[in-house]
Amino acid sequence: PFLDAGVFNVTANFLGYLSYLNTSSNTITQTVSPPPPAYFPPVFPLLFDMNAEPAFNGNPVSPTESGYIGVLPADTYNNTRGYGWATTVQGFDNGNSPPVGALEEDGAYNTSPGTFLIDLPAGSYLFNLTIGDSTGTVSGMNVSSNYGPTLANLSTSSGMFITPTLPVSLVVAGQVQLNFSNSLALPWILNGLTIIPTRVSPVAPPPPPMPGGRRLGQECKSG
Repeated sequence: PFLDAGVFNVTANFLGYLSYLNTSSNTITQTVSPPPPAYFPPVFPLLFDMNAEPAFNGNPVSPTESGYIGVLPADTYNNTRGYGWATTVQGFDNGNSPPVGALEEDGAYNTSPGTFLIDLPAGSYLFNLTIGDSTGTVSGMNVSSNYGPTLANLSTSSGMFITPTLPVSLVVAGQVQLNFSNSLALPWILNGLTIIPTRVSPVAPPPPPMPGGRRLGQECKSG
């Protein structure tokens, strides 16, 4: 029969002692594992807007650019959403003075190194970064990943923004570690991140459910 996940006592009729089971009992405990989690591939492009905590510098809400996913400084990675900071960073919000877009007015920063984590299928990607400060400069900033080259000594003029691109390639599905640091012991800054695939290897979803909601490999037979 088909069984839902759980632990069951399965009774079978045996003749004599079953040496290979090392038991003279006619009851066997059978464990049925739950089905694998549903398969949800990422929807590209992935758009992240790094925000500040609410009420930073008196601003009640740190805005998120339309169509983007807002990421707060305390949004650390978990495997449910598949992305987040390795450890909590800091955030800033300059408000809309001087006038800038929702993506540029706020961001994540830190004076110590920071790492943004994201799970991706095997493939090749372009990580497009938005970096800048509407009221200041950026100097000596470095960006690297565990699957690509390093962007070194990035800088901006006061009130200006740059959009460097970091290529990333994964032979198999894995977790990309996007590392931020500063060679001058100044803050690194990240306003936004866009991930665009140039090639994604097909990933097979889990097998379809069998009748009754079970999946292949979950049939338990007795006798």
